[in-house]
Amino acid sequence: MTIQVFDPTGTMSREQRGANSLEHFPESRAGILYHRGTNTQEVMERVVSLLGKEHGVIKAWSGEKPVTRSVDPAKLDELEASVDWALVGAAA
Repeated sequence: MTIQVFDPTGTMSREQRGANSLEHFPESRAGILYHRGTNTQEVMERVVSLLGKEHGVIKAWSGEKPVTRSVDPAKLDELEASVDWALVGAAA
């Protein structure tokens, strides 16, 4: 499945493949792509840490997503190559 991703600022459009089914949650590689904001990185890192303790999830990648523009395609490629699944967004 291919998903078309649109930047709400209108500066970028990119086709993405749909995610593969996650076969095993334990020992899966997690990525974090967070918006810059108060406590955002800390909250998402803590979630993955708790999943690690409870389910053996491994933090494999972490990076910041710009709030006002799209993520650099090279960063998305790096994320996709490094993880089985990702937390993406903001927390406060």
